[in-house]
Amino acid sequence: MTRNASFNELISKLYDDEIMTALSHYLEDSPLHAELDFYDDVEQVELYDYRIKFYSIENLPGAAVKFDLVLEAELLISSEANRYDEETMFEQWFTLSCTAAILDGFHDFHIHSIEVYTGKRKQNNPLSDSLVPIFWKEELDDRAEEFLSEFYPEALEQPLALDIPTITEKLGLTVRGESLSADCTIFGMTVFSDCHVRIYDHENDNYITVPASKGTIFYDPDVFFMRTLGSVRNTIIHECVHWHYHAKAMELERLFNRKATDIRCQVTAIPKSKLHTEKNRNPRDWMEWHANALAPRILMPKNMFQKKADSILDTLQLQYPAFRRVDMVEMAIQELAEFFQVSKLAVKIRLLDLGYDEARGVLNYQNDNYIPNYSFKKGSILHNQTFFITPVDLAYIFFSDKFGDGRFRKLYEAGQLKYVDHCICLNDPLYIKTLPQGRFGLTDYAWDHMDECCVKFEATFKRTAIIGTDKVDAFTLLRRAVEALIPQIEYHAVSNNQVLDRAEALELISMQAQEISGFVQGLTNSFPVSLAAVMKRYEMTNEKLAELADCSDKTIQRYRTGEEKPTQKTLIEICVGMHLPFPITAELLRQGGCPLGNSQEDILTETLLRNGNYADIFDWREQHQSALNCLPEK
Repeated sequence: MTRNASFNELISKLYDDEIMTALSHYLEDSPLHAELDFYDDVEQVELYDYRIKFYSIENLPGAAVKFDLVLEAELLISSEANRYDEETMFEQWFTLSCTAAILDGFHDFHIHSIEVYTGKRKQNNPLSDSLVPIFWKEELDDRAEEFLSEFYPEALEQPLALDIPTITEKLGLTVRGESLSADCTIFGMTVFSDCHVRIYDHENDNYITVPASKGTIFYDPDVFFMRTLGSVRNTIIHECVHWHYHAKAMELERLFNRKATDIRCQVTAIPKSKLHTEKNRNPRDWMEWHANALAPRILMPKNMFQKKADSILDTLQLQYPAFRRVDMVEMAIQELAEFFQVSKLAVKIRLLDLGYDEARGVLNYQNDNYIPNYSFKKGSILHNQTFFITPVDLAYIFFSDKFGDGRFRKLYEAGQLKYVDHCICLNDPLYIKTLPQGRFGLTDYAWDHMDECCVKFEATFKRTAIIGTDKVDAFTLLRRAVEALIPQIEYHAVSNNQVLDRAEALELISMQAQEISGFVQGLTNSFPVSLAAVMKRYEMTNEKLAELADCSDKTIQRYRTGEEKPTQKTLIEICVGMHLPFPITAELLRQGGCPLGNSQEDILTETLLRNGNYADIFDWREQHQSALNCLPEK
């Protein structure tokens, strides 16, 4: 929408004379209309000028709109006490109740009543200055039901999958599948005025223009191939929402910009500023929010969706009484997706929106890694919090806690907190189990009690994709193949006091840390001698260590004799081969003249070394390189 698409500006430009004339006649008919009780013997009231102070617009069926104009009028008052050549200037506010039609232009403007302003009147279906409907989040389900009651009332009587062609037919819409962009960034389009639209010709690798009639909606099949099953239905309903609710806004826009013939819905980045405040949204942003929010609610209306979800969960409980609740929720999501013919992603978001908190623990991804189903105590984690972070997030949090209270950093350094399965967990056998080849992972108990043993993090957003989901709930559904959703992770100690208290109580880990610290302090300040002492402690020969570190035994020999100074990379891999605790690794790096610094790469390397969750040198290299690849470009 252009910045000039303003209902206020349109009224002022087109109907200034009509408003002036109507208010003048109203006052001329009777000076008493001005309600100037504190003036004695008023003989005449003349309108000198007026300003529109504010207005409220109500959406009516068809092309009609109803609106109240609140005017601040400058009046010239004459009375017996003040003859005409000595009139008094006075300001009075008036409300003008009006209607008009906006269809192929703005017309049929009528002023139905004028009265002195007594207060703002509530509008039943309010519109903004751009004629975009004003919906509150709390009423979205009601709006979805209104839509269905008009175009598919059967969906409000029993759970069922919508018959999309019936809805588009009732709306008078034509549906076309076309390639809308070369890079699959446009997934849908609604045409509000006869025009030519640009589509992508794959065969000739170029764009062509084709005629499109008013009332045509497009979807791009290529985009849905790249996304998830059910997206076609979601996008068609998405475009139906645009057609039903935003036609007047587009008519207004076209009065200021004749090229405004369609709404194109894109998978595109939202600036961070618009993710955190509603006041920065422009009319197009609001229209997309409407379509994004209403489409899944129309496809899965609240009462019928809950009825079906509860029925499926009750049946699963009877069939599989020994199953974990969270696993049954995953099975229910699959059944609901098939029943309503939508994606599992959409079903999960709908469940979360309706208070099924268990849904948060299923179908989760951290980058490209699937996270097993997990559970937590109801109410223990807020909608903007998560247990799961990347190694890069961990590195930044670890480093930044130097400037915080330092409690997290201290516990992680001591090994009382450990990075396991993408989360920071208490290093206790109740929660962490040892896996083959020196790896470790969360226990079943930990997966079922995440709030008891894992640190929580706040997630804000640097950018996201507009794909018809609420951005906060969608955080738990991170899937790179589906949406580019990148959370900014923050750590706040106050929300983790209970877990940190438990971590400090892990005395065994503290004792182990003290023993390692004593060993490090006993090392000489000679790198060759210290390397030999460490190898002796861990019963390593040159040949055995060379195999574990994937290097030459001659290299290790030269390090031990002092013939060659180590490189940081090789020395780190030697330490990795021995699975050394980080304090010993750090001391060898210091003595070897190649300590880790404060660069992004070094901080990330340090956090991974401290964690020690790798099977062998090859697993280390893969994890390390994968983490480095996630660092932001300089």
